[in-house]
Amino acid sequence: MKNIIIKTLAVIILISAAMIYYRFYWNGHDGYMPYLKVAGDVKNVLYFNRLESGTKTGLKNIIKKAEPAAMSFDVIFAGTDGLAAKIDDRLDRVSLNFSVTEGWEIIDEDHPVSSHIKHLKEIIVVSKEGFTDNSVTVFSPDSNIISVSPGQMYEKTLSRTLKLEGESKIKRETGEYGVSVYSIVLSMPVSDVINAEYKRLMIISSDGKNLYTGGQGQLIYDDNRILYSDETGDNPQEIKGIMPDPPEKSVSDAYHDALNYIYDGKKVMVIFLDGFSCAQYEYAVKNKMTPYLAELDKAQKASTYFKPVTNVGFAAMITGTGPIENGIHDRSGRALNSTIFQILKEKGLKSILIEADISILDSNADERLNTDRNGNGSIDDEIFEAAKKESANGYDYMLVHFHRIDDMGHKHGPFGKETLDQISIADGYVKDLVNNFSGKVIILSDHGMHETSDGGSHGQARREDFIVPYFITDGGI
Repeated sequence: MKNIIIKTLAVIILISAAMIYYRFYWNGHDGYMPYLKVAGDVKNVLYFNRLESGTKTGLKNIIKKAEPAAMSFDVIFAGTDGLAAKIDDRLDRVSLNFSVTEGWEIIDEDHPVSSHIKHLKEIIVVSKEGFTDNSVTVFSPDSNIISVSPGQMYEKTLSRTLKLEGESKIKRETGEYGVSVYSIVLSMPVSDVINAEYKRLMIISSDGKNLYTGGQGQLIYDDNRILYSDETGDNPQEIKGIMPDPPEKSVSDAYHDALNYIYDGKKVMVIFLDGFSCAQYEYAVKNKMTPYLAELDKAQKASTYFKPVTNVGFAAMITGTGPIENGIHDRSGRALNSTIFQILKEKGLKSILIEADISILDSNADERLNTDRNGNGSIDDEIFEAAKKESANGYDYMLVHFHRIDDMGHKHGPFGKETLDQISIADGYVKDLVNNFSGKVIILSDHGMHETSDGGSHGQARREDFIVPYFITDGGI
């Protein structure tokens, strides 16, 4: 009888152990699995501790859900034991598997067996392209220097430090006990990326702030973002670009310069050439495509704000502030609290905005909209004629917004023949307006443009998009 009881208890223990094993270690849906992270050059950082079916699934589908930031990429498998492997993006026969003994592991039927990393803790997508939406570009006013994505940064030599997040204490009968909580920070000095001497830096944040600093600072890897922190390590913020020795001028200076001239008793015309970069200006002058602009004193280089699109640059021109202050961060922003038009109106001064067929911002301006009345596919000629007419009406401030350079740049690229032809046409418009205006004239753009496979685009923190020409000249009358 005693043996039967012992055998029965043994069977019960074995069954219970098996149930616990199944419940907590084997069943991928209901049991325990450690979390695995997919990060790097992806739109979506994934954290998961279970698979959609069973304990094995194709890695290609997982990467697809993370939405890679580049068409061409590598994949790094990093294990808890410090081992890592990198393969290319041929993932058709690569699977992610889970087992109790090996944890998360890679099963690869094509690449060498050394790609079979066990006890995975994270999968990092690494772009093989120069620019991605989540990369940080280091550029000067004259050239792009280097672009680094989060995945590419992950591959570099990073310092591992502990950042104190908090402390707590508790009293027991045996004494007081305390604990300090830290987060692990992976970082590298900014100087390791720039690799050049500089007097100051402009840190371009993702929220539109241009932060000027003379210090070093650190770049911090943060899953699918790169953060910047100053020497103190406080207030890290996501960034999009770094510019050593940035230009003194900004597109927001158009506001301040105009008001200074107006308060000094001068009338001001601002000629706004949408999408005209410093690179295009330099090319056009060198190739004798803009004889009038070539006659003027050489343009100053000016920086815009992130995101370099029309709404953002235009808002800076008429408010004198960047996106943090004026609230315009992208193409969706329209509402502005205070603009140069409103300020002049309150002072009893006359101002006018001469635009195309739609209002881009709520600018509080007396606005003259124009349409393509002659059907030639452009509204710039109608804008030019309207500006000539209104310039005789004694306005204290005029802003004339030409669009066609930007339109042609998107379609044909910033250096396409059609775009360069339009730059030459705009040069003629500018000459005529300046020569027939009595007062100060400011000529500038809101953003530039970079080349793409199917034309041109803008919106990145890079030299082509961020640096624009800035002229101040006297009217001809």
